[in-house]
Amino acid sequence: MHTVPGGQNPDWHSDNPTPYAAFWTHKDHQDRTIWLWSELAKHYKSNPWVAGYNPLNEPCDSEHSRLPAFYDRLEPIIRAIDPNHILWLDGNTFAMEWRFFTHVLPNSAYSLHDYSSYGFPTGERYKSLPTQDEKIESSFLRKMTFMQENKVAAWNGEFGPVYAAPSDLDAETINQERYNLLGTQLKIYDKYQIPWSIWLYKDIGIQGMVHTAPTSLYQRTIAPFLQKKRELQLDAWGKHPSAQVSNVIGPLVKWIGTSFGSRFFLCT
Repeated sequence: MHTVPGGQNPDWHSDNPTPYAAFWTHKDHQDRTIWLWSELAKHYKSNPWVAGYNPLNEPCDSEHSRLPAFYDRLEPIIRAIDPNHILWLDGNTFAMEWRFFTHVLPNSAYSLHDYSSYGFPTGERYKSLPTQDEKIESSFLRKMTFMQENKVAAWNGEFGPVYAAPSDLDAETINQERYNLLGTQLKIYDKYQIPWSIWLYKDIGIQGMVHTAPTSLYQRTIAPFLQKKRELQLDAWGKHPSAQVSNVIGPLVKWIGTSFGSRFFLCT
């Protein structure tokens, strides 16, 4: 389930139009979520093709304690219906940290997400430097702390770079760097014997391992919309150079920096 009532995090991929994750402050949102997972468990409890249930994707509880409390409340209700399928439990702060997780729930695997800033258009480019590799590994191990300390099954549920479009400047070199990053991450997961699932398998040519053909009917149908998004830099996940936007925003950013200096910063 990608989003729950009220939004489990304040970001765009929780389908949340606000910076406020209301799921954590309204019991009704949590009650409805537990009810829905109960119904799903009733439907799939005897299905051997279902590995398990992932009740919250990338939760962000600003108080940190409410997430493990929600899992503690959800787990026995699901187990009364379906004692067999695994619960895949994401860590807090987009599945990256484990404050206030004090115990392990039965038949559960704890899930981290291991995206690297080197794999994004706005991040530092990956040059296979030893210092970069050390940073990648230490970041992964920090997300693994709870699982290692409690000797519990860990699952890397999401990772993977965003790829440059063929039309982007220096796209071939950039994408090779990101393939190299992917290779480095896979070596780390193999080193620590961590199962993983890349995000994502198939898309329209941004991040998937395979993608729809540019000449396909679907791609041709959405091409004008995608072009407009690129021109206006509307994608939150991956960006494309756009003179149309830079010519407007660039002078504004420069003016803010000149006028206010370090007192203000602009999030882009």
